[in-house]
Amino acid sequence: MDLTQPAKPSIPGAIPAPACGKCGGQMNEGFVLDNSYGTTSVSNWIAGKPEYGVLGNVKTAHKKQMPVHTFACRECGYLESYIRPEAGPKASPR
Repeated sequence: MDLTQPAKPSIPGAIPAPACGKCGGQMNEGFVLDNSYGTTSVSNWIAGKPEYGVLGNVKTAHKKQMPVHTFACRECGYLESYIRPEAGPKASPR
């Protein structure tokens, strides 16, 4: 992974890149990949503690999901994540 190169332009509605909270370095926007049963997506944040179904899966029905926007420091590799309900395709109630 090359964090020394500037990130590509961000998606509309995304958060401006903050300065690193650890070393003050420049940060690049990215995302945490969620792999599940042959599909991939951006990780989502759901308020509250996880509730588990009979088979051990996490219940997400009727819960609002917000995409997680993550930034990586180009200097030290520190990750910082934010949620923005208006910035992403999965920003709708489920």
